[in-house]
Amino acid sequence: MILQEKLEELEEFGEEAVEDNFLKHLVVDMRRGEVSQANVVQCILEMLIAGTDTSYVSLFYTMVSLAASPEWEEAVAREVTDTDDFNDLPVVEACLKEAMRIKPVGPVVIRRALEEDQKLGLAAGDNVIISLEEMHKNSVRFVHPDHFNPGRFLSGGEAGKAEFLPFGAGPKSCVGQFLAMREMKAVMVKLMRGWRVEVPGMEGVHSIKVRWDIAQQPVDTLMVNILVRV
Repeated sequence: MILQEKLEELEEFGEEAVEDNFLKHLVVDMRRGEVSQANVVQCILEMLIAGTDTSYVSLFYTMVSLAASPEWEEAVAREVTDTDDFNDLPVVEACLKEAMRIKPVGPVVIRRALEEDQKLGLAAGDNVIISLEEMHKNSVRFVHPDHFNPGRFLSGGEAGKAEFLPFGAGPKSCVGQFLAMREMKAVMVKLMRGWRVEVPGMEGVHSIKVRWDIAQQPVDTLMVNILVRV
């Protein structure tokens, strides 16, 4: 019902006249064929019932990364100031992805082998634990893997889709991944237009000690300064 109402509203008034919110952008993406109706329905359910731990922790790691990387912080500030199009934020998206690469909030993916694999020594039914942390920080896949470099995810960058799996992959991948990226980009736009973040004494996000809770949480208390952008 919610989806149908938004579709009818867009049909009647057009994209420009409809209030700018998460649901509008999800439905617009669906109409463009970028996400399926099933994805949108799942995102609506996520809006209503899901927690936000993973999203806000990923945002925190991104802001810490930007605080230690002034050139990328300025690039994000320019991008969010120069556009009102949430669908066209390549630098913001690259920064979010790079922070999730270095500090994935879900550090492992657990699967079950459907059939025997003699090469890997697996029998059908064996549990398989895949370390995203190790995959994302493998120097064979990423040059200087501890270095925050969002350029990996921009056009011509080194990051390959098969080597970056912060939401998992396949039918068991994170059902809220589309919503999470929408939320994080929206918050980044609102925050970075008027404010900047400083983390005194922080060398970079790679140096943060974490513990595995619902999401990989920082172990120690970190003091963050929020300053007016001038």
